[in-house]
Amino acid sequence: MQVTTLTCLMSITLTIFVGPAIGPVLASYLVESRGWRISMWEIAIGAAISLVLLLLLPETYAPKIVYRAQNNSKKDARQNGVNRDIVLTALKDAFWKPCLICFQDPAVAYVNIYTAYLYSCYYTFFDGFPLVYIFRYRWKLSHIGLAFLPIIVGCGVACLLYILYIMCGKSKSEGRHHETYLKPALLAVWAPPIGILIFGWTAQHNTHWAFGMIGVVIYSAGVFVVLQCLIMYILDSYPKYAASLFAANDFVRSALAAGAVHFGLPLYLNLGPGKACTVLGSVSVLGIAGMFLLYWKGAELRGRSRFTG
Repeated sequence: MQVTTLTCLMSITLTIFVGPAIGPVLASYLVESRGWRISMWEIAIGAAISLVLLLLLPETYAPKIVYRAQNNSKKDARQNGVNRDIVLTALKDAFWKPCLICFQDPAVAYVNIYTAYLYSCYYTFFDGFPLVYIFRYRWKLSHIGLAFLPIIVGCGVACLLYILYIMCGKSKSEGRHHETYLKPALLAVWAPPIGILIFGWTAQHNTHWAFGMIGVVIYSAGVFVVLQCLIMYILDSYPKYAASLFAANDFVRSALAAGAVHFGLPLYLNLGPGKACTVLGSVSVLGIAGMFLLYWKGAELRGRSRFTG
């Protein structure tokens, strides 16, 4: 895999996980001094910048560029406007095809479900951190954003370790198969349940707050490596539909994470941090079995799939 492609994929993974952690760090002090509306302004400004970039940045997907060039060269396309069949084909490839692959390909279904669950566990921290660090450790509201710094630290450490692994690993031309991309995840997949349990059960009055943050670092590092490995695996196994599959995964992951901020608070309030994190960590253990199964049986699954490239 080219260095530029790897760099882009790692940037995507960092954005997925580090981005939500930066928000509380920036907003906590402003909200305490200027009110909650300032956080809404931060979101609006960020969304406006993203919208401008979306409208102005050029197309970089090679098949799409070729597709446009071929259609622009046709006289009937110039005279009659957008062809109805072209629109239907584009909609089918963008919306229906990813859903079809997800339901008919077990590997893609596992990636979507597991990454969505890990991401939703992450979003329960937005409910759990205030309960733990404000009501148990008596932190100020402005200091709650600092509790998210271990997420950035964990992702940074995992990113460096992953780069070292790639630099020391063998290239695809030397006989590397698709499942080789999953090797780091076989170790990292143990980190999320361990990190969640450490955070939950050390959130007590008689333990220092740093112990819980160590658990958050472990969780974040593990999830970063797992996400990075699965993204590279999907890209290498389904190159033709990679962009649509990434979009579908983002939708599933974000939808479940949006629900997590609603069930996270009752979960922590009713069970307490320790038991709540035990529930979350126990369910995430199922992902360990799925990761090893994908590594061992991935080639067989891809052989049965009609979507791999």
